[in-house]
Order: sequence, then C-alpha cells, then structure tokens
Amino acid sequence: MLNENLTAESLLASARLSAVWNETIASPTVLAFSDWSLTLRGEEIADITYRGVPVLRGLRVVVRDENWGTPIAVVTSTQIEPAPSALLVSLAVSHRDGNVDFGWQGLLKISADTLRFSFVGTAAQSFLSNRIGIVVLHPPTLAGQVVTVTNPSGAETAVRFSRTISPHQPARNIAGIRWNVAGFTASLGFIGDIFETEDQRNWTDASFKTYSTPLDRPFPVQISPGTPIEQSVVLRIAESPSPGGERATAPTEIAAAFPPDQRTRIVVGGPSNRIVPEITLGASSAPGVTPDRAGLAAILVELNMADTAWPDVLARAQTDADGHFLDVRIVASTAAQVNCALDAVAPLDVRRLGVFDAATHLSEPLLWAALIQGAAERDLRAKLVGGTRAHFTELNRNHDQLPSSVTALAFSVTPHMHALEREQLVESIAVQRTVAENAVRIARGRPLHIGPITLRPRFNAVATTAPAAGPDKIEFTGYGPEHLPEVTDARQQSAALAAWLIASVDAFAVPGVASLCYFEAWGARGIGGSGVAAQYPVATAVEWMRELEGESLRELRGDLPPAVAVLVADNRNAPGALTAVIANLADRTQKLTLQIVDCELRPGDDLGLTPGVLERVVIPHDATASIALLSPAISSETVPCVDGCVTVSVQAGEAVRWRATTGS
Repeated sequence: MLNENLTAESLLASARLSAVWNETIASPTVLAFSDWSLTLRGEEIADITYRGVPVLRGLRVVVRDENWGTPIAVVTSTQIEPAPSALLVSLAVSHRDGNVDFGWQGLLKISADTLRFSFVGTAAQSFLSNRIGIVVLHPPTLAGQVVTVTNPSGAETAVRFSRTISPHQPARNIAGIRWNVAGFTASLGFIGDIFETEDQRNWTDASFKTYSTPLDRPFPVQISPGTPIEQSVVLRIAESPSPGGERATAPTEIAAAFPPDQRTRIVVGGPSNRIVPEITLGASSAPGVTPDRAGLAAILVELNMADTAWPDVLARAQTDADGHFLDVRIVASTAAQVNCALDAVAPLDVRRLGVFDAATHLSEPLLWAALIQGAAERDLRAKLVGGTRAHFTELNRNHDQLPSSVTALAFSVTPHMHALEREQLVESIAVQRTVAENAVRIARGRPLHIGPITLRPRFNAVATTAPAAGPDKIEFTGYGPEHLPEVTDARQQSAALAAWLIASVDAFAVPGVASLCYFEAWGARGIGGSGVAAQYPVATAVEWMRELEGESLRELRGDLPPAVAVLVADNRNAPGALTAVIANLADRTQKLTLQIVDCELRPGDDLGLTPGVLERVVIPHDATASIALLSPAISSETVPCVDGCVTVSVQAGEAVRWRATTGS
C-alpha cells in the first residue's frame, strides 16, 4: 500500500525543508506491504526495512561515464499497483549528459518475504562507460559482522565486514550474500553480472556498496545503441533462530513522512579530550575579485604547477587571507616545479607547506625530498604536510608507501562523491567521525589536517581522461573547480549548510585532528558571493566555530537524536561564558534541554548561570528573489537557565548558539 499521509502539516514541513536547504524537497513516498516498508526517492529504493528493522540502505541503477561521472537520473514514469499477493512498482528512467543517453525500465515486486528488482535498459547512442548496473547499499551497522558470500559456482565463503574502514574490497566474485539481521536471515541473489563489495565509508558514505562490474575488468567500455543491458536482484527474508538478535515486531502503522517534534535531555559535564580544531578556508576558484569582507580565516591554496595562471592563484589566496596565514599545497610533477613554487611563497606568511603528485595525488618520495630540501635552502619555517590531496581512500590504501619523514598527514573530503541527494549529505556526518578515528589510527601520533572539505569534488581523482589546461585570467574565468561540470551545489547558499558545517566540526573534532579546511573564501562554492554580494549562512557557522578554536569540548551524557550535533565549550573570546552550539540536520524540530553540570561544584552549590542569549541563523525569505541574493541574519532572544537547565527548540535544518555567563 502507499502511505498517503500528505497532511497539511507534512506539506508545511516539506516547504520548510525546501526553504532551509535551498532545493525542492517533496514529501517522501513511503510504501508498505506485508512486513516490508521502503521509501521511493526518485529512482532510488531507499530505507528498506522488514518488521521495522533496517535491512538495506537502498538499491538503485547507476550509470557512470568514462570519468566516473554520474548523469542525473530523471524519472519519467512511476506506477504503483497491487497484484495478487504482491505490490508492483514500475519505473521509467533516463540518464542524459554529454555523450551519455541511456534509458531503462525497472520493476520492483514486493511479496510476503521477497523483494525482487529488475531492470532492462538501452543506449540511444554510443558512449563510453565505466559502469552500468544495480548497486545495493548495506547499512554501516554491518561493520564487524560476518556475512556469507556465494560465488558464481555456488561455493560459499565467510567474510567479515571490518569495523575499521577497509582500504580494498572486502568481498569479490559475488553471486549472492547472506547475513543475519535481528532474528531473521537476509539473502541477496544477483543475476546479470558479477558483483563485488566496497567500503564506501572511505568517501564518508554511510554504506557498504555491492555493485557490478568488478573493477579488475578493463574500463571504460563502449556501450552500443540498442543493445539491452539487464540485471536483477532478489532479497529474501527467512526466520532465523540464531541468537544474533531478538525478533522485531511489525510496526502497527507506517510513520508519518515528517514525525512529530522530538525532546531530549543532555547532561553537560566537564572538559573532554576533544579540542575544536583550527578552522581555515579554501582560496576562491570563482571568477571575480576578492570582496572587502574577506579575511575571515587562514587560507589553504592548491598551486597546480601545470596551470600557467598559478602565480595569480597564489596572489588571490594572499588577498583572500587578508592578513591571515597561508597553507600552500603544491601540485607538481617534477622537483623543478616544486622549487619554482617555493621561490614564489618564500616571502609570504606560509605556516604549512605540502606537495602532491599531479597524477597519483600522493606525496611521492622524489617530490617530498624536493620539498624538504627546498624549504631548508630557503629557510622556510612552515610545517610540512604530506599524504594525499584526494579522498581518505587514497590515504587508507597508500599510507605505508609515503616517505617515513612525513610528519603531518592530509586528505580531503567530499560527501557527494557517489550521490547528490540531501540524505547523502546528512548521513555523511556520522561517518566523518569514523573516518577521523581511522585517520588518527593511521597517523600514529602525527597531526591530521583535513581538507579541503567541499560539497562536491573539486577535481576528479579517478578520471580516465586528462583535464583541460587551466585559464590564463582567473579574474574573468576562475580556475580549477570552476571549470568542472556540476561542481557547484545550490545547497552552498542554504541555511542548513551552517548546521551541516557545525555538525561536521563536531564529527571531526577527535584528538589528533589539528585543522579543518572548509569550502572557499567566496564565490559559488564559498561562504559568500563575490563583489558586494552577501555572505551565505554558512559564514556565520565559520565565525562561531572559529571563536571556539582550541577550546576543549565539554563531555555530553545522554542520547542525541540522529542528525543532531551539540558542542558545548568555554569561549576564550567571552571570558567566563559558556557556549552551546546546536545543529539540527533532522527533518523535524528538536527540543533539547541542556543540564549543565560543573564537575568542581559540591552538592548544593549554585551554578550561577545568568539568562543566556540564543542566536539563530535566519534567512529573510522573499518569493521574488533568489536565495543567493538574500543576506543571512541573526535573530537573538533571551533564554533563561532554570535550575542549571536551559531548554532550546531547534527547527529542522537550523543552527543556534546559546551563551550565558557563569558567576557567583
């Protein structure tokens, strides 16, 4: 059956989410049949549960071009109809971008204990592709569990999905997978290709992904027009008496699309060992000139020595920094290029220097040696940083090959490597903590510098074709990311991105992480527009986090709702002030009560908190104006602290800050 709970309240919630995320967000289509429940999000079959227990994060058909680009899926038809003892869902989907023109028809059949999905697709014209087929996303809760993998010949092998992030595929040559889920056994069978599984936490995705075709086969391949591509997957559930978990009971009804507000009590204790890292920004890659309001933080700039405009890129970074220091990452192919860059940065206030190979994106030994020698010859006092300019994946796979003299490690992060949905962005936050902890394990005491952290990839680390040469006049055309397709995300200008950045800082704030670099100083991928255009809401989050740099976060006790982050710390810029920053990335309003406990107080002592000021990131909405032209504002109100407790209501996608002075 189709859950048609599209009440006025849920429609209002959908409109609120659309405004706060700067995108159209429809109420989700929730389907239920027998003990199954799932959500249709465009062409994705998401959040598949059985008797209320999550079984799969999702499944979908993906189309990749020769550079692993993903043409957007456009659903042209969706039909939902009952059948004898089953529910049928038919989809028609097209993928068109550049040379790619591929369409497919899919059929989902849901019966009592089986979910079957199949598709058949054809190309309208010839194009190169690295992958076309079904992908299945397993929840990250499978980490640490043993699954049974069946190969095409029928042989079975027990495979453990590692708790630590697997650098390479934990399972290959797959025709089927079987695992236990809370009182029953789930099994997947694949038809149409050979599948394998990778740990997508490497890219901060909240999933293990089972996909075709195996990566050890040559790619890209030519897709011929009219030749059908067919695949299917069958998910079956069987009762299991195993002690792996208790049997879940079926929910009495399907939850509303947007559940009611949630209330939570959190106890705030003394200082923890978690320190707010240094916050920096990336140099702008947009066309235009640095606005007068630049200089919010230190600037990380990548100098691609293959681009003739690299001196202009460095000059812009210096202007963007506006008195703050530079963190320079050299992208080179030869030692001569490294030395050329060092000559240029020698007179500047550069606190960190790194070098990465233009092809491998790693700190290769010859380039690293040139950096060490060149910095010493010029008496540069900058701290040297190695690792990768690409994803954590590359660090996870290659850290043992880095020069032993690398004393600080770096990698970058983008939540939209594989998918562009809002859910992908929100779910990445929890995995950022996992990535940080794994990176600290790899670093073995060396400081970590994470970033640039961008919504979409700022370069293609897995392209099979070479990038075009860079421009000569960056003030007119921009450079680097500016010339990549679909690299700019409309959510960059959203109010919710302020909440996302705060939650991200909280996730990455683990001992060993020294700095975080977010987005760009200005422009379409920055924290504000160019020229006199307004700052985006995320700029406020940067300012709030910078005020807490180096502060110890307070211990928190209690269960936070999913997609909600709370950071509490003393504020060095307001002596004696306790600051709480709350980010709500959930789809509902959250009401939180913070019970503030000072570990040094004796029973009966008065904490002495004065009424605090609550600040909210607000965007004035004007139906006739683009959100990009609207100036974010801060609303303030007085919120009392009663008996050591402060209660705050935080709307979906909202970021708030509460500050109160402690005293006698």
